[in-house]
Amino acid sequence: MGGAVAHVVWKNQRLKVRNLIMDGAPLVPYPKMLDTFMTKNYLDIIHKSKAKDAKTLENFEKNFLPKKYLDSYLKLADNMSDESLRNIVHSASTSALYTIIRNDSRILYIHGTKMNEMYSKKSAKLLKKAYPEAEVICYNGKAHLECASYEPEVWCKDVREFLERG
Repeated sequence: MGGAVAHVVWKNQRLKVRNLIMDGAPLVPYPKMLDTFMTKNYLDIIHKSKAKDAKTLENFEKNFLPKKYLDSYLKLADNMSDESLRNIVHSASTSALYTIIRNDSRILYIHGTKMNEMYSKKSAKLLKKAYPEAEVICYNGKAHLECASYEPEVWCKDVREFLERG
C-alpha cells in the first residue's frame, strides 16, 4: 500500500518528490476476480489472527513477516475492521499508471517474482515503458516485501545506492 500511496502523491504533483521509491506498488489494475479472492483470503487471515488461531500464527513467520513483528501485527489485526481491509485491497487492485507525468523525479521500482508479484512485474514493465530512466530492481524468487522484511541489509543497500547516484 505504501508504494501505491507514494505513487498517488507523486502523480498529483502537490508535493515536490525528488526520489520516488516503490516496492511492488500496483500500477496495473487487478481483475475483479483476483480482488474478490484476495479480499476473502485477507479477511480470513485477519479473522483467524484476531482469534489467535494457532495454525495462522504458526504460518505468520513462514509466509508473512519475521516473528519479531508478530505482536505489532496482532495489534493491527485486532483493530482492523472488515471494511478497512476491503478498502485496502480494493484501492490496491484499482490503482493504475494511466497518466504520464513529466517532472525531474528519479524513480526506483522494486519487486519480487513470487505469488501475486506477477502484477508488480507488469507494473515494472509499464513504468519502464512510460519512464525509461526509471530504475527497476527484481528480487527473483521473493514475495512482496520479502527482501525488505527478511534481508533488510540487502534492500537498504540497494535503496541507498539508488539515492547516492542522485
